[in-house]
Amino acid sequence: MKNPVLWMCGEKDGHNAAAMKVMQAELPGSQYIVLPGAGHISNMDQPAMFTKALKDFSSKSSGCRRRPRDGCASTRVDPP
Repeated sequence: MKNPVLWMCGEKDGHNAAAMKVMQAELPGSQYIVLPGAGHISNMDQPAMFTKALKDFSSKSSGCRRRPRDGCASTRVDPP
């Protein structure tokens, strides 16, 4: 895949969080972000953290593609 990929979910999203983590591991260079306190609708549960994570990923995505093939590190976003 040529484009950067971001997997983002809330920490309370149950099985979806685990599934995204597996998908991130299968896609080298992708990034996985967990939003603390958020559920399935993380953009509604934690809108400021969601927006910050998306903006940070967008601004750094080219750097993520240059990391080793083992993929980018998973990230936990802190409240702004």
